[in-house]
Amino acid sequence: MGLVNDEYNNIGVNITIDLEDLLINPIVFKEEAIERSKMVGNIWQTLQAVNAIYECYVDAVVDVAKKEIKFKVRVISEEINLKLSDFELPKVKNDFTTINRAVCLDRAYEEGTGGSKVVYYLLNDDTVVLEADAPESKIIYPPRMKVFIDDDIAKAKAQGIQE
Repeated sequence: MGLVNDEYNNIGVNITIDLEDLLINPIVFKEEAIERSKMVGNIWQTLQAVNAIYECYVDAVVDVAKKEIKFKVRVISEEINLKLSDFELPKVKNDFTTINRAVCLDRAYEEGTGGSKVVYYLLNDDTVVLEADAPESKIIYPPRMKVFIDDDIAKAKAQGIQE
């Protein structure tokens, strides 16, 4: 366990980092994986990158009375596969279709010279509606999109709805 006291710890809080779990479950560090620099940055993004690369997580314990934060680095030792549908969430459906969102464009829109764009959603009750008419409770996640482009927007829309 180490105490962090450097030029960036100027808020009057003792910060300790507990690496004890790494003694039991060592990590092979990849020096080139994380860019090191002395600058203000987003610690959350850095921690998430480290966690993904080294298959670990950081447990933070805050003691306001003692003005102390303890970070414990833990190695992920067990993985559990979860399906959102196991939790009976209303936005989840076992969806075996290839797409559930169709983005329909004409060539002018694709080229950035005007034109039209229309988006259709396949809902969890198997209806197809325009994006603006899609009730949040019936949208299927994760989105699987396909883009349909034609010179005529009507043809692109027809292809998207059929798909």
